[in-house]
Amino acid sequence: MLHSYILPGRAADARVGIAQVQAGERLGLNGIFLSERWDTKELGAVMGALTQATERVQLVAGMTHFGTRHPPGAGGHGRATPPPIVLGPIGPKTLALGGTHFDGVVLHPFLTTAGVARSIRLVCTAAAHAGRDAAAVTLYATIVMVPDSLSVAQRADMLEARSVLLYAS
Repeated sequence: MLHSYILPGRAADARVGIAQVQAGERLGLNGIFLSERWDTKELGAVMGALTQATERVQLVAGMTHFGTRHPPGAGGHGRATPPPIVLGPIGPKTLALGGTHFDGVVLHPFLTTAGVARSIRLVCTAAAHAGRDAAAVTLYATIVMVPDSLSVAQRADMLEARSVLLYAS
């Protein structure tokens, strides 16, 4: 399943995300990731607008500090299903933590294919040791990519362009 980040970096106009999520839906993407920037992309406001621009695409909050967006605060005061809690680990201990306690893990975007495979093994092994079904932990492998058909000036703002591949064990 393929997801993509939209509004990479410091987006000057968050309204551009509406067209991006609609394009993602037309392309057949399964989901859209949005990372928050306090000064230009407030997560609640932008995600609220994006819900009106798609019927099928899953909207996913990119990495944000747990202290600023505490999950119980997003549960709708008992009236809504709480969101899955996904960890952005870097090393083996936090990968194991993700497999043991979290709903999902977003892997670091600059891993080699061997690093992705090793990370998946660590998460799945930790889940199994904790008595969990490893398939219950969603794994996201992030790939940074920028088309080489663009000029250097056009690519400069796309350093944070990412596709996200959902790994199903």
